[in-house]
Amino acid sequence: MSSIGGQEFSIMRGVPIALSQTVEEWRVPGLDGYGAQTLGKGDGLFRLETVAYLIGTADTLIANCLALKGTLVTIVDDWGSTVNNVLVKGINASRPEAKAAIIFGGYTGTRCALLWDLVATQ
Repeated sequence: MSSIGGQEFSIMRGVPIALSQTVEEWRVPGLDGYGAQTLGKGDGLFRLETVAYLIGTADTLIANCLALKGTLVTIVDDWGSTVNNVLVKGINASRPEAKAAIIFGGYTGTRCALLWDLVATQ
């Protein structure tokens, strides 16, 4: 089972990434060609989608996830791989898919799908 910041999910789509070398390019008016420079490791922005199947409502899970915004978290993916010190930049919980009522095994529950904007910090 995958998790972000201790919040558990049934499914995680996407791959956490590590920082990679960034290159900035520029042009000078009146001169042909481009200039470029390396800036060190950066470019750590990535997006994940998580899905949780819950008995009852998803309001508590969504509130707990929104409270992680602006904090550093640990991500454990579906394969058990761990990535530490990931910044939660944003969470999109306002889509209609975020809280969809479902019936499974005779129980009424919720399928909670959240989009995460994350930044690798190391």
